[in-house]
Order: sequence, then C-alpha cells, then structure tokens
Amino acid sequence: MPFPHERLAASLEQLTLIQGDRRVFRSTELSRTHRERLIRNGFLERAMKGWLFASDPTARPGDSTRWYGCFWEFCTRYCDHNFGELWHLCAEQSLLRHAGVNTIPLQAIVHSPKASHHCVELPF
Repeated sequence: MPFPHERLAASLEQLTLIQGDRRVFRSTELSRTHRERLIRNGFLERAMKGWLFASDPTARPGDSTRWYGCFWEFCTRYCDHNFGELWHLCAEQSLLRHAGVNTIPLQAIVHSPKASHHCVELPF
C-alpha cells in the first residue's frame, strides 16, 4: 500500500499531464480520487460545479490571487465549452479587453444564442 506522499505524488503527476500551460480544468479531466486529493491538499480549487483552477497550497485561506489570475482564462474555457464559437462579451467589457485592461469586473456579461439567461456564481 502506497504512503500518503506517494499517492499525492501520483495525483500531482496526473495534474501535470493535463495542465501544460493551462490553469483551468473541467472536473472530468481528472479521476475523482486524484481530483479530491488535489483539492484537499490545496493544489486545486473549485470555480463552480464541474470546473477547477490551479491553486497554491501555501496560500492563506480566502486568498483570491490565483482566481483573479485565471479569471479570463476561465471565462474563455467555460464559454467555449458551453457555446462553442457562438459567444462574445458585452461591448463595454470587450472594448476594455481589447484595450489591454485586465481588471476583473463585478459582473461579466456574455452574449450567446445558446445561452440560458442565468447568472453563474463564481468565487470571490
């Protein structure tokens, strides 16, 4: 039977295989065992049901730095997954993004003909 640190090492190896240069993942990309182990040890956090983002196990509880660092990547991956190429940000946020402003808005508005007109609660 492997020791706890060996099991964690195996889970980190699985995370490394799927990660590449990404910081946002679908929950289904990892097995439940690896996913729960990585969340428990602080290497992953839940963005919402079915979505995870890479975290820092040494960060203090409630530290939002990692989430804000991958917010736009999350928006892109989430919208691509749910709407394909049929989505865009509202005009104001789109202009700000094109101008290089990376500030995280209080509310990101996405338009898509496939949208179901509901709000998605996100961390922080």
